[in-house]
Amino acid sequence: MKRFALAGVAALAFSVSAYAVETDVVLSGAFAASGSYFDSDTAGSDIALKNNASQLGIFASAQERGYRGFVNYERGFDRFNSGSTNTDDRDFVREFFGGVSHASYGTLTLGRQSTAYKLSGRRLDPFYDTSLSGFNGQFSNEGASFGLSNLTNGFTSNTIAYSSPVITQGLSANAAFILKDGSDSNDYALGGSYENVEHDLTAGVQFLHADGPVIFGFPAPGGNAARLHAGYGGLTDWSFGGSFEYVDIDGVENARKYFFASATYLFRPDLKFAAAFGDTVDTPFDGQGLSAGAFYTVFKDLTVYGGARYVTLDAVNTFSIATGISYTFDVDLK
Repeated sequence: MKRFALAGVAALAFSVSAYAVETDVVLSGAFAASGSYFDSDTAGSDIALKNNASQLGIFASAQERGYRGFVNYERGFDRFNSGSTNTDDRDFVREFFGGVSHASYGTLTLGRQSTAYKLSGRRLDPFYDTSLSGFNGQFSNEGASFGLSNLTNGFTSNTIAYSSPVITQGLSANAAFILKDGSDSNDYALGGSYENVEHDLTAGVQFLHADGPVIFGFPAPGGNAARLHAGYGGLTDWSFGGSFEYVDIDGVENARKYFFASATYLFRPDLKFAAAFGDTVDTPFDGQGLSAGAFYTVFKDLTVYGGARYVTLDAVNTFSIATGISYTFDVDLK
């Protein structure tokens, strides 16, 4: 199924290229690393140097008469991160998908990619993919902060996803099916969002249904998950975000609840302060967590940061300090 799906996407994406007048190939990537101190009441303390989701990718597209076919491939470099929460001790394919898009009809993609549910939470998290993350309150060198569920991490294979253009008054919709090899039962996702560009306001809802552990981060029995999210940047130099997740797992009496709020303040063009608060209820790691830090832009695409996080759980308290660097790049190979 996977090989067939990817082959179909490649054919769909590049069938446009025979008549294309506009083509583009972009090599992109990120190098991110940090030094951190982590202390746990039960496990003691540790000092570590970690890679923070460094990756290398290539994006190719061809456009004709308003239609654009494209393929995106992204590979992560986690060879030295044996302690990573979200990956194995090896390099791995983060994303590999293709599709077709049109401004009037939306975008259709097929392959391994992030779910819309994940992306709606990631956009709110100023500490995503840093050593101040860790959805379970423990140390992690990448992924989501405390207060966001594990569904805000990772990538999901065999996904057919559609996102609409703006339908009316800033409203848009999305849907996805996640195919399972050898099974007639498929997971699916639905969502909708609202964006007011004039007032820098966004809001939306995302829903996931899973019959098993196919969607990254969903516990094995399956179930349903919903996220309400909002962001506001209409105040000078300030931005705010919030997320509430309700994850109902089959066979589990109480649904898991995740609360997350974030704020950033642009002190000057090259210096931003950020803070985040998380609260979890009826999860395996109930508690509250607070993160705070500063991000300094040395020059375009190069950022350094420093910050701290404290999480108090029912069973343990953890404390983290981290300082890191991130360099991103895009090179047009056309």
